Parts: sequence; C-alpha cells; structure tokens
Amino acid sequence: MVSDIKNEHASITSLYVLAQFILAQLLRNMGFPQKKFGKKAEVNTRAVDSAVQILIQIGIGLGVGRPALAVHALADSFQLRDWSGDSATKLLNSIDPNQRIVTNCNKRPCQAIAPPSLADMGRESIPWQSLGDPRLAPHYTGAFAQGLIWGLLYPKEAEKASDMERIYYEQQAPFWISHGLKISPKYAWATNADFYNNCEQMVESFVSDRRPLVNTPKELLSEPRIMQRFRENTEA
Repeated sequence: MVSDIKNEHASITSLYVLAQFILAQLLRNMGFPQKKFGKKAEVNTRAVDSAVQILIQIGIGLGVGRPALAVHALADSFQLRDWSGDSATKLLNSIDPNQRIVTNCNKRPCQAIAPPSLADMGRESIPWQSLGDPRLAPHYTGAFAQGLIWGLLYPKEAEKASDMERIYYEQQAPFWISHGLKISPKYAWATNADFYNNCEQMVESFVSDRRPLVNTPKELLSEPRIMQRFRENTEA
C-alpha cells in the first residue's frame, strides 16, 4: 500500500498540497519551527508524529462531517492522476485503510493509518524544510488521503473514533507538553460538530492563503461508494 501511495503522489510533491499546508499549520500551533544555537529551523520528531496523527484525524473528520469537501480534497490530493484511464474504484481499493485499522484494533485508527514514527528512528529533530522532501512528503500526504477515504466510506466507525480521540488527547496532553509542545491540556472541540467545523475552516484557510482546490472529476463523483455516501448524507 505504501508503494501505491508513493507512486500516486510522486508527481505532485513539487506542488503546495493541502496536507503539507495543514501539517505546517499544526506544527506552528505547537511552537515550531525552532532555532537552536544558530542552526537552521528544526522541528521535534515527536511533534511531527503527533501532528501527522492529527492531520489524519482531520482527513477522517472531513470524510465524516463534510463528505463533499472530503471528495474535493481527495481529488486535489491526486490532481495529476489520469482519472479517465485509471478508475476511481481502483484508487479507493488500493489505499482504503480499513483492513489495517481492523487488524490493528489495539491502536487508534489514526495511529493505525500513520506512517512509521520519525521519533522511533532515533532522531530528536529534523530540519523544517525536510517536511517538503519528496522522500518524506508522500508518507503524510498519503496518510491524509487514507483518512479522507476512511471517513467517507466508514462514517459510523469513524465517528466513534472521533469520540475516542477526545479521551486519548486529554490522557496524553501532559506527556506532549513535557516534550515542549505548546498545546492546551484540554481537547479543543467540545463536540464532533465543532471539530468538523474546524476541519472545514482549515481547508478554507488553504484556499484563501494558497490556491483553490482543483475541480472534482466526474469519474470520482460517480464512483459507486461515493455516490452511496452522498445519498446517505442527504437522507440523514
């Protein structure tokens, strides 16, 4: 699955993509980048690991609470894809993370989706600029896309996971704060609806600060599971 994601994103890493924008915003909110002893701006790897999981949560939140916007974001994430020559169903099947989530039921969904931990690779920090490195970016941009897909295709399970995140955050916040993250000890959103609004605002911020999202291709809009999701959302 990782190779599929890297191949899909290989030609897009030179573009300023939505996932990169959100990840950078999350890390800035945590107090990064930081400069120490005249070195270049760096970011703590534990902070990156934490921010990537929040990035995945945002993808899931869009899929659950803002499905039309999630499909639009998915199209933008794969904007150089030949949709007419390669089916949307094939894409969804190739990076649908549900089996990994089910197999790793001892982990939170965003944890199961997340790429390998940077902190566990033995580095305390990495250069801020390396977040755009083509060797690193496909991992978190692909994870964001998987979050979008999981929220879209499994909304009931994903909404339950959002409830769990609130509990997990408040348990872990003291540990993250002790490692230098400038965050609140309390979860920022009182309800899932508040969180979905925040996810939407992040996309709006990207559009305002960077560029519009690309148009959603008809091949993606007509994918059977996407069409079913839109019908369910209308009936709800």
